[in-house]
Amino acid sequence: MTVKESRVFYLNQQTEGLPNVELGEPNSTFRLVTEELQPLKENEVLVKSLYFSNDPLQLGWIRKASYENAGIRRIFPGEPMGGFGLGQVIESTADQYKPGDIVNGALNWADYSIVKAGALTGKIPDSSLPLTTSLSTLGLTGLTGYFGIYGQVKEGDTVIVSAASGATGLVAVQVAKALGCRVVGITGSD
Repeated sequence: MTVKESRVFYLNQQTEGLPNVELGEPNSTFRLVTEELQPLKENEVLVKSLYFSNDPLQLGWIRKASYENAGIRRIFPGEPMGGFGLGQVIESTADQYKPGDIVNGALNWADYSIVKAGALTGKIPDSSLPLTTSLSTLGLTGLTGYFGIYGQVKEGDTVIVSAASGATGLVAVQVAKALGCRVVGITGSD
């Protein structure tokens, strides 16, 4: 399969509040561009995007900030928007990936991304679980909830989980319950 071009979301302007996701307006946060794909260089992979994890942290990446070195990734106007995604390898010059592999890692918000093999976390094994599970429960948010609890508590402990209804919190709650803890979950609403 030869892919010649891709639609890519670029950051049009940083935001001070919530993003304006309407395209083509003077204050749109993003702009959608169709661009030609370049030939792969050594150790690069062409990945067709399947799913993206849209995480709250990404808002911090695109916000205007009075601080420059807060230890947070920054995306500036004119740069492609990216995040953690799941895709299928279309073409590869990297030995560890071949066409058809399902992979996850740092991808641009694009139909197709050319990424260095090191930006991919790895291959998703065949499973009866939905693919999206590798971006949620078995992904970064789920693993954060798991490792935040496992090995930190013992049966009978009382565990308080803030943001218990969020992606990470809901896993932390379930792990604590499975370990025999009493769990108090905090949420921002009823």
